[in-house]
Amino acid sequence: SKTEHEILRKQWESFREKANEVKGIFNSIPDNIFTIDTEQRNTGVYGSWADKHKLPHDYFLHKKPREILDSDSAALHEIANSKALAGQEVKYEWSLKTEQGNIYYQTFLSPIRDDNDVIKGAVGISRDITERKEVEIKQEVLYNISGALNRMSDIASFCQVIRHDLSKAINTDNFFVAFYDKDTDLLSFPYSVDENERLKTVNAKHTLTKKVIESNQPLLLYREDIAKFIEQGKVELVGTPAENWLGVPLTINNEAFGAVVVQSYKSTVKYNERDIKLMAFVAEEIAFAIKHAQTDEDLRLYKERVESLSRKTGTFFWETDQFGMFTYWDPL
Repeated sequence: SKTEHEILRKQWESFREKANEVKGIFNSIPDNIFTIDTEQRNTGVYGSWADKHKLPHDYFLHKKPREILDSDSAALHEIANSKALAGQEVKYEWSLKTEQGNIYYQTFLSPIRDDNDVIKGAVGISRDITERKEVEIKQEVLYNISGALNRMSDIASFCQVIRHDLSKAINTDNFFVAFYDKDTDLLSFPYSVDENERLKTVNAKHTLTKKVIESNQPLLLYREDIAKFIEQGKVELVGTPAENWLGVPLTINNEAFGAVVVQSYKSTVKYNERDIKLMAFVAEEIAFAIKHAQTDEDLRLYKERVESLSRKTGTFFWETDQFGMFTYWDPL
């Protein structure tokens, strides 16, 4: 009847209004809320996660992990989805490479059951934990640096540890540490790894590395930026042109004496503002290690000199400063 039809219509409108209200609430959440069916196809995607990556929610619908992600990432999600569809509660972490750098997520999955306790799919929520992961990475790097510093035999081996730990956060396929000599205007490289070049002592004039040292500021450049510098005569091309270049100064007492640089010859690798902060943190530790090494070397040379004098004269008076450095000696 007309009355029954009107009641059904109003109930449907009320249901649709409530559904839109719930959908609006879900879509306002910064996390990614999603549902999958038993074939691991997305049946619902909510939250502002997709908006953050400028992707419509429909982009994910009815797709399996391998239709969205690379094979390694897809395999991780497939294993987690399989566990949830087998009745388990699942928690795991994963990362997504973007132009802004790695974004880290923590995902929770739970099975969806019908009234007969049959699993019909799974519901998940993914949360951005990038800030937390970056803190963890820094702490790990700092811990490993501390250990390497205590057993450091030379700067090159120390930098090797740095590069290894840094690679967990950013691409370090091409990484070098440069020292600058003001008197000769030369750059030397106590440590370098490069896919295309074997770095050797070079004239610092018109190099990107010297721009970092002179400005005492980080410098992030893309291929077009480097090309513009070359065109303007500000720098000269040395070796293979990089697609992406990031350098930060090494400083002691706020004076730059060198730089730490990562660069990539692949357009798929893009350094960003977060990477600048991490590189600056690493540069501080390298500079501290160098200062530490220099102090130890100075102390060793002082001791050798005094011991030599002692052997020649037999006895002497001496004074030291608060660091144990000899400031005065006088053979008797």
